[in-house]
Amino acid sequence: MAGRLPSLACRRIGAALLGAMLLAAPARAEDPPHAGDLQRLAEILGALSHLDTVCSGRAGSIWREKMSNFLQVEAPPPELRRRYIAAYNRANREFAALYRDCTPRAADLVQRYLDEGARLSRRLSTDK
Repeated sequence: MAGRLPSLACRRIGAALLGAMLLAAPARAEDPPHAGDLQRLAEILGALSHLDTVCSGRAGSIWREKMSNFLQVEAPPPELRRRYIAAYNRANREFAALYRDCTPRAADLVQRYLDEGARLSRRLSTDK
């Protein structure tokens, strides 16, 4: 079904996200060099949280859980943590306002965000 989130892709991005978070964790500083990539990853997780709900019928809890794990592993300073959470919430709200149903565009975005998230995760895990 075109609107379904591929479970293999979901598992792959989850594994890549976890790997990236574990490897990126030691890079903490006032403003980590990868803060922009990490913020984008938070946005992608927020978008997928909503899109997975409308396109697969599952609750977006898997993406909320990944965001929670991301924050726990990354352990950013308070201001950076607020920015990551705001990015996640903003993306979730914006996609909820735009997509109430799984349109072909929404299904396409799911795949594009899974791909982008996987690329970001790989880059974060190799760029220390």
